[in-house]
Amino acid sequence: MNSNYLHYLVHFSNILMLVSYSVQDILWLRWFAVAAALTNIPYFLMRPDALWPPVMWASVFTVINLYQILRIYLDRRAVALSGEEQTLYNMGFGSLRPREFISLLMAGEWKGAAPAIRC
Repeated sequence: MNSNYLHYLVHFSNILMLVSYSVQDILWLRWFAVAAALTNIPYFLMRPDALWPPVMWASVFTVINLYQILRIYLDRRAVALSGEEQTLYNMGFGSLRPREFISLLMAGEWKGAAPAIRC
C-alpha cells in the first residue's frame, strides 16, 4: 500500500480520537476509541518494519473498550418494575436510573405496616 494512504489512516484515526474526546456519552467515546484503534492497526502492520508493540496495545485497548461497551449495554437494558416498585420509584427515587433503583431494592426487603393513627 502506498505510504501516503497509510498516513491518511493515522490522520483519520486521530480525528476519531478527537471526536471521541468531544462526546459526552461514555458509550460513544468508547465506540470512537475502538474505531480509532482499529484504524491505526493497519498503519502499524503495513509499514516495511511492522510495529508489533502498538498493534498489541491497540488490540488490548480495543478488547477492554468492547468489554466496557457490553457492560454499558447490559446496564442500559429496560427494567420492568411491579406496581408497588413503580409507585415507590415515583415517590422518591426518580433521580436514580431504574437499574440502580432495582439494585437498591435487592439490598433491602419489603415490609408491610399499618397506617399511623392520627388523633
